[in-house]
Amino acid sequence: MFPNRIKTAFSLLSVVLFTLAVSPNAMGQTFYFVNGFVFDDHNKPLPYVNIRVRGENYGTTTDNQGRYTLKLEGGYYSLIYSFIGFETQVLPLTLTKDEVKNVWMKPQSEALGQVVITHKKRDLAYEVMKNVIEYKQRNNRQLVGSICEIYLRASELTEEGFKKKEKERKWLRVGNKKDTATAADSIYQTPQMAMIESQLTRYFEYPAKYKEIRQGYSKRGQTEGLFFTSTTDADLNFYDNLLFSKAISDNALVSPLSTGAFLAYKFSMLGSYYDEGRKIYHIKVAPRKLGNALFEGEIWIYDSLWALKAVDLTLDKSHMKEYDYFKVRQEFSTVHDSIWVLLRQEFVYKTKVGKNTISGKTLVRYSNYQINPVFEKKFFNAELSITTKDAMEKDSAFWNKIRPEPLTKHEQEYAARVDSIKQAHSKKEYMDSIDKAFNRITALKLLFYGQGRINRKKETEAFFAPATSLIQPIMVGGVRISYWCSFIKRFPNKRNVSFAPNLSYGFRNKDIQGSFSASSLYNPFKRSVIFVNFGRSFDLINPYDAYINMFRRSNFYVKNNLSIKHVTELINGFYLNAGFDFEDRKSIGGYKFGEVANKIFANNNPVLFQPYMAFTINLSVSFTPYQKYLRLPLEKIILGSKYPTFELNWGKGIPSFIGSSVNYDLIEFSINQQITLGIVGLSKYRFATGRFLNTKSLPIIDMKYMRMGDPYLFTNPLQTFQLLDTTFSTTNWFFEAHYIHHFQGFIENRLPFFKKTGIKTAVGASVMYSVSNHYQHGEIFFGAERVIRILRDRFRLGIYYALSESNQYPPRTGFKFSLEYYDRKNNRWNF
Repeated sequence: MFPNRIKTAFSLLSVVLFTLAVSPNAMGQTFYFVNGFVFDDHNKPLPYVNIRVRGENYGTTTDNQGRYTLKLEGGYYSLIYSFIGFETQVLPLTLTKDEVKNVWMKPQSEALGQVVITHKKRDLAYEVMKNVIEYKQRNNRQLVGSICEIYLRASELTEEGFKKKEKERKWLRVGNKKDTATAADSIYQTPQMAMIESQLTRYFEYPAKYKEIRQGYSKRGQTEGLFFTSTTDADLNFYDNLLFSKAISDNALVSPLSTGAFLAYKFSMLGSYYDEGRKIYHIKVAPRKLGNALFEGEIWIYDSLWALKAVDLTLDKSHMKEYDYFKVRQEFSTVHDSIWVLLRQEFVYKTKVGKNTISGKTLVRYSNYQINPVFEKKFFNAELSITTKDAMEKDSAFWNKIRPEPLTKHEQEYAARVDSIKQAHSKKEYMDSIDKAFNRITALKLLFYGQGRINRKKETEAFFAPATSLIQPIMVGGVRISYWCSFIKRFPNKRNVSFAPNLSYGFRNKDIQGSFSASSLYNPFKRSVIFVNFGRSFDLINPYDAYINMFRRSNFYVKNNLSIKHVTELINGFYLNAGFDFEDRKSIGGYKFGEVANKIFANNNPVLFQPYMAFTINLSVSFTPYQKYLRLPLEKIILGSKYPTFELNWGKGIPSFIGSSVNYDLIEFSINQQITLGIVGLSKYRFATGRFLNTKSLPIIDMKYMRMGDPYLFTNPLQTFQLLDTTFSTTNWFFEAHYIHHFQGFIENRLPFFKKTGIKTAVGASVMYSVSNHYQHGEIFFGAERVIRILRDRFRLGIYYALSESNQYPPRTGFKFSLEYYDRKNNRWNF
């Protein structure tokens, strides 16, 4: 990975022995001091030389004057003196009294290439960090396993909105009049905040097995933007080489304690001090390079133990997806007098939302460690978090008792206000008044917004479309008038049922269409849903065609249909999607059309075919191995998996059933996966293949189509081709593969200009082969992307240059543009 010279230099920097200073204090033992200086061959003192007692796990280092001191029990020892660039010296010693031992070290005769080490100028911080890196595996593996109690509190404050309310409150309180004070309170209300509190037990087994059980959980306000509401959100263990958190960055974050830390970071000694008899080094950390996802700040290290005492580090803005500022603080302590554990963790972040600044803070306190417990077999599995049934029912007395740190002033005000509002809102009088206000009929609702009707007590809600949605000017066969409404009933166990009728009338053809849809979520934990739809409507022959073909008359037909579909998760990560469609299909050739569409599309003629009945079934299964998830009392939250998702589809046309005249069998198989490649960026790929096993009666509506590329529009490259010149059908084997990689700043952040612009780069490729017509197609593309924010939503603008090669047409090139929305709920882009 690195050039040979850098490898050689790094190896030499890593080969330094280290020591652990231990002072035995057993009764009756006699101790003596060994002290002295270490010099080079010119009698100049050597600072920061490592001195180790052979066969023991302790020692010391020389100070900046080359002086050292060791306290040892009487006996025979071999002291080993080592320093980079000098030959290691071994001093035999029989200790029966205090001794003064000066040592002279000779430079190594072997050349170090182009690496020059000047011991006078080398900062002590590098020697300390070298020892920390060498000891980190030991420090990281102290715990085979643990159980601990965790208190977690995450909150956000919208600063500008809060300041504005404070000003209004003070202005209204001028004169201290009762009426103005009351008015002030009504305006002031509460800070614009969101807050979560959680009390949980975390179980851990080396190297990376975790599970948490939440016994207490309190949620106030809109908490979707809070960082680290569960210990599954991130594991910022700085002893690891790379740190990962989807909420912070798609790239891995390089730890200052990583094996290659000296290539990525600069270190400087800020000072040292003693705490409870232990010497502690205070070290400044700064990025050496622009491109990597790097931290900057300060860390504290225990001398001789080479373990972390604390970190206070910020992350550069250019590496983060949402935050403009992010800081992590960690504090460590010992249990059982020798094992170092995380005691306290704090995250502080800020992000701009329009003119407002949202400030967030998450506090995590660890306590009551149980060291190296024995866990039952299969205790650790894909279920990373469990929230008990009564966790959300804890009252204020519970939280007041278990909080290790009190709420801030704003948090106290917010919690008190929200709790009082919650109590007031639970009263029937309040619920009735809110429902009455929501259900009030107004002209604006009827014309523009739509009229809703809600009953909170019965948990029912209806919605009626506004008058402005009645007219559908651009439809097949001319202008139509349409109306729809919806109804949903929710149950306390998170289940629900919904209905949505729709009716439309076409003026030119004087035809009536309509549909009725219903669904039932009957198992929220498995996301089990039944869908039913029936009616008469237009439909698309190829719903996945390029947008320039979507509105051609040749892509439409009319149907009377009945459809039933069922989706459920059978076991974790294994989903079943089954359903059938019964359709009476007819061509739109008998419809009357206007002339406007003829001016837009050439040869805009409908597809003509004889009416027929089609009964089709579709069965689809998908499997994501080791799909991780959080269990809530009535539902689960999917966290994803490091393994691919496998999907198998079977489509079947059933002949001679209720008059059906279709007869075909289609199988399709696909694999897709998202891979984080450390600091290099994020890759996604998809492979798909399939064919018709039977085409005895295969209408054009049920054919398999390969989608042509859209002019100027860059569509999802994992599903489509950018420069395929035409849409065509295939009945024999087809193969397609897609790949895209987002560098996420790995390349462009090394260039100061690009780093300031926020522009990121991407590359990708797609290939396709269709056996039916021996169609071969391949393309590559290069892109520049930039994320823009509108409030807390993020969009990614992209411009791409694509090149293609095909056996059916000459090479093609072109620029494409895209606008993608970021899915904050699942922390991902579409591609």
